[in-house]
Amino acid sequence: MPLWAVVKFWVGVKWKKGNERRQEMPQLYESEHTKFMRELFEKNPRLPQAQKEARAIWWDKKLDLDERKRFKEAGVPQKAYVYFGK
Repeated sequence: MPLWAVVKFWVGVKWKKGNERRQEMPQLYESEHTKFMRELFEKNPRLPQAQKEARAIWWDKKLDLDERKRFKEAGVPQKAYVYFGK
């Protein structure tokens, strides 16, 4: 029997619906942290929206390019070794 026929046979036996010899996939490992996060999101369905709102407060901001340019130009160059006195 050619290899492709063997593979086709085993795929059909394991995963074909309606087949009596079908084997279930083993349960995948789920860490304590993943369980905690899943349960937290199930208990608090508004949490993803609250996360997006909180992110918008600190991170999702429009950049003012002129202000950034002025800030960069106003910087003072740092000495090579700051802990050594004059």
